[in-house]
Amino acid sequence: MLPWAAKVAKDHSLGSTLLWCQPATVLDIYYYYFNGYEDLISCNSNNPKFPINLPGLPSLTTADLPSFLLSTRPKEHDFVVEFMKDEIDVLKEAPRILVNTFHELEMESIRAIEKLRLLPVGPLVPLYNSLSCDLFDKPKEDYIKWLNTKPKSSVVYVSFGSMVTLSIDQAEEMASALLESDRPFLWVIRDGGQVVKLSNIEVLKKQGMIVGWCSKVKVLNHQAIGCFLTHCGWNSTSEALAAGVPTVAFPQWSDQTTNAKMTEDVWKTGVKVKRREGDGMVEGEEIKRCVEMVMEDGEMRRNAEKWKELARQALNDGGSSAVNLQAFLDDA
Repeated sequence: MLPWAAKVAKDHSLGSTLLWCQPATVLDIYYYYFNGYEDLISCNSNNPKFPINLPGLPSLTTADLPSFLLSTRPKEHDFVVEFMKDEIDVLKEAPRILVNTFHELEMESIRAIEKLRLLPVGPLVPLYNSLSCDLFDKPKEDYIKWLNTKPKSSVVYVSFGSMVTLSIDQAEEMASALLESDRPFLWVIRDGGQVVKLSNIEVLKKQGMIVGWCSKVKVLNHQAIGCFLTHCGWNSTSEALAAGVPTVAFPQWSDQTTNAKMTEDVWKTGVKVKRREGDGMVEGEEIKRCVEMVMEDGEMRRNAEKWKELARQALNDGGSSAVNLQAFLDDA
């Protein structure tokens, strides 16, 4: 969300290119919102099941759209809408966009809008665990040695990224689900105070491991990981796709709801949790149901492996993303 950068470039007779760090589908949704579909979306914000059909995109409902576009968003998020409008307006003058996705993953969305030239150059994640791209690098804990003691595809990995913190009530529901699943788990909780507040903390530590930080890339590429319970931020989603790990989608805000929709219904590598009506809580039984479904569903695992292979092919020499990036450099 730096539309001023393109304006500065234009004032100095320089070209500019946007690096879009969310899916192409999300960029298309924003473009359509500011180009003819704002009334349709705004008038149906309170109906999560209302169908939103946008040209060239998968079938969506209001609930699948980025949270910033809904009238139900918190007032403090209104500024994001203005930023996004400016960003879309700037793209009309500088339509070349590098996107953190790959052609095979979002083929239709990449070419849905003729006025935008989307060049998929992703996934922009290290495919092997020699590198880390985490936002906050914290002291490492002995989680890899612990994972090494677990059978293949047996561990539930739980992480909600660098910006999401669950309420204590929701964390208790998560704890209940993990205990009831009777599976080993690696749970990242950045807030040490929240760990202390959890009931049954000693029982939890006997069944799994709770850490304050870990490298997602290293963990997702470890053979012991059976599924990833995630907020579905795009970094986490693309890292899971590149690692071939099926997911339980637990979206919170922004693009995460759209990513969860694509994960479940388009890429078919996971399942999205259902929230309780009224307060939006996700109950422990629901989390457990989704974890069991993903851990035991062979088709989801096969789909995850398929996307892993396609992601790596895209980045290899001669792959779609490698070719696109080289073409961009040659034309710069």
